[in-house]
Amino acid sequence: EYEIRTTLRVIDIVASRVYNVYSEDGRVDALPLNKVLRLEEVPADELSLADDEILVSVAHFHKEIFQTFGSPFCMRVKDKEPVPTFTERLRSRLELSEKDFEKYKVAVVKDGRAMYYPE
Repeated sequence: EYEIRTTLRVIDIVASRVYNVYSEDGRVDALPLNKVLRLEEVPADELSLADDEILVSVAHFHKEIFQTFGSPFCMRVKDKEPVPTFTERLRSRLELSEKDFEKYKVAVVKDGRAMYYPE
């Protein structure tokens, strides 16, 4: 008999974007039945966040920020974290080679506008 200990989270996904991350102490029977939900293991580096860290949602989009596709996910970001450090962690999380990752553009989307990095 094996005992597996892990922390799970429930994510509400709408249009290939993370819409909501449900509280880990919530009840399963309180989850909505009419939504697309994903149950996932919380990565070790996201189990406890420091005061200067947050979880951000990551999604793929093509040209327009509303043309999202793929499987969105959450990532830990530290306040004032250098962009190259974050993009390297992102590349690793996506399991892409450096050559393949060069085809991607990284953007922060806020208030319906994309700010691309580096710019």
